[in-house]
Amino acid sequence: MRFPPETDIKGKGGGMMDIAALSTSMSQAALHEQVGVAVLRMAKGQAELQGQNLIQMMEKSIDPNLGKKLDISI
Repeated sequence: MRFPPETDIKGKGGGMMDIAALSTSMSQAALHEQVGVAVLRMAKGQAELQGQNLIQMMEKSIDPNLGKKLDISI
């Protein structure tokens, strides 16, 4: 893998990334992944809660007598 000369260990343009920059880059990538997973967990929890609320609303709206009788007056 080649990197820009400014990341070279000895400054000779060999293209080797220095250890500190590599470590920082890897730490940032790991943090980015952890944040992404945390956000997905939050979204999953929210979706589960919304699904439960929807089920409760649907259960409350069911009326077993609805539509069994028809009242007509002329």
